[in-house]
Amino acid sequence: MIHYAPWQNLFAHFAVDLILDVGANTGQTYDSFRWAGFQGPICSFEPNPEVFRRLEGKRGFAWQRLPYALSNESGQVKFHITDNDNASSLLTPLGHARVLKEITVAAYRLDELWGKQGFSAKNVFLKIDAEGHDLEVIKGASGVLDRIPLIMAEVAPLPRFQGEPPLPDVVNFMGQLGYCVCRVDKNSMNGAAGIDIALDIIFAKRELLAKIQP
Repeated sequence: MIHYAPWQNLFAHFAVDLILDVGANTGQTYDSFRWAGFQGPICSFEPNPEVFRRLEGKRGFAWQRLPYALSNESGQVKFHITDNDNASSLLTPLGHARVLKEITVAAYRLDELWGKQGFSAKNVFLKIDAEGHDLEVIKGASGVLDRIPLIMAEVAPLPRFQGEPPLPDVVNFMGQLGYCVCRVDKNSMNGAAGIDIALDIIFAKRELLAKIQP
């Protein structure tokens, strides 16, 4: 769920001049951030070829779309296509999602792709929804983290994929990089059990948060 005023304030306060939308699916995040008033450039990444075709067919402005996965290493990687395209991942699902097939897709480290794509932004909001692979995306951005004051990662209280790190490990890893939690939003929940199964955690550079008055 997008609460528009907080997003507007977040983008304005941190002077966000580029959104990198990793795991874009068909562009839901693009729509949400445009509705929230962001007028700057957005670059969306979606490695599922069928889903990317739908993403590429949508109308938008200042919107670059790339058919790549992001990871901690560049190269060709195995990608699991599931019966729910929101659950397709570089990782093998543990839950109800059923793997229909495995394909090979191109993956890049963000810091390697940065110059190739001509990114020149100074205050990037890195939004990641990589189905359990989010920390690997962040590791692959290590060379450009000085330009990324804000990172949103999808984190699960209990792993949904083989190798998905638990929530405390994600928070601790981000702390070691100099980021701390500044907001937590719902991503998805199990209504029957009344529990969240995924959260969107927004991390900000610690030194920038220290300047904000309580």
